[in-house]
Amino acid sequence: MDVAEFEASLQRDGFSEITTKSLPHSPPNSDHAHVFDVRALVLEGAITLTTDGGSRTYRAGDVFVMKSGQEHTEAVDAAGVRYVVGRRYSAGVEKTASTLHSVGPEDESRGGHEAPRGPAPTVAPLGRK
Repeated sequence: MDVAEFEASLQRDGFSEITTKSLPHSPPNSDHAHVFDVRALVLEGAITLTTDGGSRTYRAGDVFVMKSGQEHTEAVDAAGVRYVVGRRYSAGVEKTASTLHSVGPEDESRGGHEAPRGPAPTVAPLGRK
């Protein structure tokens, strides 16, 4: 799946906010959650997501999914990470500054990246580059 196909699938599935993010290397941030579902396609680098279900590292070609409210931490590989991400808000959830930015100061320095809490993230392996 290429980026255009991935973005089209996000739109079809109700992910209204779609963007490409780049994050520099960072150790795990504070445990946090968000009020929206996340689906992301890793384009370059790697990111490790840790939930109560364990840790998993996602690399180029991997897709990760997190449900709204899923507690997790993120650690970015030494080379950084770049990914296309979609956010899907539940009915009745209003997009405000508090829903768009993580609470920890380390999260703010990383560009306000967020993703939700709950069961372990899932991965859909795609063709590797």
